[in-house]
Amino acid sequence: MKKWCVGFLVFLLVAGAGYLASLGCCRLLGWHKKPVSLMNGLGLSASQKKALAEAEKEFLRLKAESCGVLCAKRAQLIQLLKEPAPDRRTMDLVVEAIGRQQTALEKGTLQHLLAAREHLTPAQWNKLVDSVSDQLRQACRQTACGDSPGCALKNNGGQ
Repeated sequence: MKKWCVGFLVFLLVAGAGYLASLGCCRLLGWHKKPVSLMNGLGLSASQKKALAEAEKEFLRLKAESCGVLCAKRAQLIQLLKEPAPDRRTMDLVVEAIGRQQTALEKGTLQHLLAAREHLTPAQWNKLVDSVSDQLRQACRQTACGDSPGCALKNNGGQ
């Protein structure tokens, strides 16, 4: 009975730490904030807003869901790294799951952008692409990638 109680307590501590780590990860990445529309600041007409509204709502919902999964997987990886002898096969599987989720998020974003393009004027599309480019450059600067000599975004003439 004592072993069972100790085991249960350890389980609760690990689960609680994982939950708290996932909350911290999500807050750090801004997941707890209301998702921001990619269409902000484009000067959309009423008909454009109407045409894009449902797709945008669904995209932001899927994006938030995907970010939640990514945060949970990253928190799981952190917990594995804290173990005295982490199982490398399990860590590899978690990293692969992160990669699949990240790929799905990127593909979903591209699909959303290309679908929105059909409702935008060329000037609005160019403004949206500039905004997305700025977001990618910011993401690169938040990682070591933006400091590397081969950073395509940094070396693309500021584009």
